[in-house]
Amino acid sequence: MKKKFLIVIAVALAFISLSACTKKINSAEEKNKKEIAENMNQSKEADKKSNELYLVDNGSQKGSAFQQERSLEKSNGSEVNFWIKNKGLNSVEIKINGEYPVIVEAGKDGETSAPIKKDKVDYKFLASPTEGGEIDIDFKIVQGN
Repeated sequence: MKKKFLIVIAVALAFISLSACTKKINSAEEKNKKEIAENMNQSKEADKKSNELYLVDNGSQKGSAFQQERSLEKSNGSEVNFWIKNKGLNSVEIKINGEYPVIVEAGKDGETSAPIKKDKVDYKFLASPTEGGEIDIDFKIVQGN
């Protein structure tokens, strides 16, 4: 009888020890999972911030030319990009502040970029036909790093 009683106590103690070890392992696993999830979220946020583009404007324009002036802040990115899709029949030249010229042939798309040099400054975006006529463009102006 004493042997059975001691065996029961020994088995009970073994289960209690096993249960305690399992709880420690589970809590350590949970802690690791939480840390991994936090690290992944921080990494995603950092990637998102570094890859984010600030949309300045976008749309379509038909006519003799496209000209738009925008006040840009360096806090939105250190570079501005002016992209067009030339849907017209004529070649179109695009510029930012009269500089960084790019000619976009009919049916093609193209872009030009300029650095943002000051904290806040006005930029002029121009698209005009290279040899007269009309333009028909889709455009997008974005700012980023």
